[in-house]
Amino acid sequence: MVQAWRNAPQVTSMDLLDATELVRVRDVLSPAAAAEGVKLTYLPFFVKAAVEALRAVPEANAVVDDERQAIVLKQEYHIGIATAVPGGLVVPVVRHADRRTLIEIASEIERLVSAARERHGAPADQTGSTFTITSFGGLPGSPLFATPIVNYPEVAILGLGRIDLQPRVVDGQVVPR
Repeated sequence: MVQAWRNAPQVTSMDLLDATELVRVRDVLSPAAAAEGVKLTYLPFFVKAAVEALRAVPEANAVVDDERQAIVLKQEYHIGIATAVPGGLVVPVVRHADRRTLIEIASEIERLVSAARERHGAPADQTGSTFTITSFGGLPGSPLFATPIVNYPEVAILGLGRIDLQPRVVDGQVVPR
């Protein structure tokens, strides 16, 4: 993280997202996932969304090659999942996220995070990410916004805050969403 702070330009853009449909869809799909032995969290949805965003903006699916002094666009979509473990933070990698279903991504995240927290993760499970997602919504105090540090040599990161009800105007009416 120190290397990223020193070597990568730090720019943050923040926005709010109406997650009403996300919550609804997750609630609908959760029983099917549970039937397959998988707990469906919100994170796999954001992995799928990140892949689509990276397809639209390929410059964000890239790494810095220090030796060549170049930014290298990646064709693979290997999404890192920043994970708190005793004594620090690790980034297990969902490889080929673009080729996986939502349930497969959820299952792989469960496997990788569990292995990392139990310190059974293979070193190969924590290398080669092309883009990382971090979530600070579950932290004590649950910040709505924070500034994540890029997982160097990657060039971008997505930081997710908490999901909560906010007042929104829908069809001219203020409603909780």
